[in-house]
Amino acid sequence: MSIKAKKLSLIRLFGAALILISLFSSLFLDFFVLNNWLLFLLIIFFNLPWMILSIGLKFEMNYLRNNLLKISITLGILSIIIAIIGILIDLVTSTLFIVVLLSNFLLLICWHYSPSIYKKEKMWAIIGGVSYAILTIIFILNILIYLFGILTGLIPILLLSLGILLILSMELIMNRKGLLNYV
Repeated sequence: MSIKAKKLSLIRLFGAALILISLFSSLFLDFFVLNNWLLFLLIIFFNLPWMILSIGLKFEMNYLRNNLLKISITLGILSIIIAIIGILIDLVTSTLFIVVLLSNFLLLICWHYSPSIYKKEKMWAIIGGVSYAILTIIFILNILIYLFGILTGLIPILLLSLGILLILSMELIMNRKGLLNYV
């Protein structure tokens, strides 16, 4: 790999890091959106196993690759149970709780697939990021703006947008120079 390709790849990696920071900032702000410690812990317990699975898949762990279907089904069932418990804990904010769970999961999908060179996975990253932004703008942003102001409310969306922009622009440059080919 040439020095130019390494620099552009590092910028792509920085874009993925920005998306991960966006995920953590979104998780942090979710506590204030829901205003309930128990629901916040459920959100952490919902996202943590999926995050560990995603990191394990990025590091090519054979056990996870070989048992991905079983692990995904188990985590899916666990996620549904956590969502039901969250709904039963606080019926008033149940819709907001489900939206927060879904938006964070979409952001995790965006982060997981964003550095991929496969077209289908890249589309999943873009769909996850755009869906996260739409859900956040419609359901969560007004609460964050009310609590913290417009700048703090927009931090996760701005970091996500900047991360996706960096990744896609560097890939476009690398593709034009023949340093990257999509599969």
